Amino acid sequence: MLISITFLAYLPNPAHSRLYKWVDENGQVQFSDKLPPVENRQKHYQLNKQGQVIETYERQKTHLELQQQRERDKKLKLQVEQEAAAAKKVFLLKQHRNRTLLLTFSSEHELQQVHYNKLEVVDSVILLLDKIIAQNQIKLADLDSRAQQFFRSKGKPVPGGLAQKIEFYSRKIVTTGTHMNLKQDEREKLNERFQQDLLLYRQLTQTQ
Repeated sequence: MLISITFLAYLPNPAHSRLYKWVDENGQVQFSDKLPPVENRQKHYQLNKQGQVIETYERQKTHLELQQQRERDKKLKLQVEQEAAAAKKVFLLKQHRNRTLLLTFSSEHELQQVHYNKLEVVDSVILLLDKIIAQNQIKLADLDSRAQQFFRSKGKPVPGGLAQKIEFYSRKIVTTGTHMNLKQDEREKLNERFQQDLLLYRQLTQTQ
């Protein structure tokens, strides 16, 4: 039995009676003491005898919506599990690093000495690469001078053998320079790691 809001005050209100409110398919607000089955699946409200909302019933989700919700819940659960696993991994790595520092080094001096030894190895490689670059630059300059003096200055093409040597030493200088840059980056990272380890070592030894 459908009624308008105008007649709310005239509805019987026994203790067991109920009144429902909903918006129908035409966008009209409807009231009734009996909720049509089709509207039971849509959003609707239960009112008290003063016409105030005492309960809100949300629209029931379709099979597709429920499936999509399950998929979202599954993805969210997987994301939470992955984040928890990543956090646990970070924690275990941190614990391992702490134990390694305490078991490996008996003092700050020992930690510093190991660091200096690593730097010495890297510096020796950088020095060797620098010498190789200097030697190749001398060879390249000599070859380029010969090419200029005997060929380019006279408008002649540089012979294939000489041109190949010039190209070879040019590439070698570039390749060696790249290798040296990598070693210099490695040196910087060693210094950064040492500062981190030293600070952590001090914190660990102070708390013991």
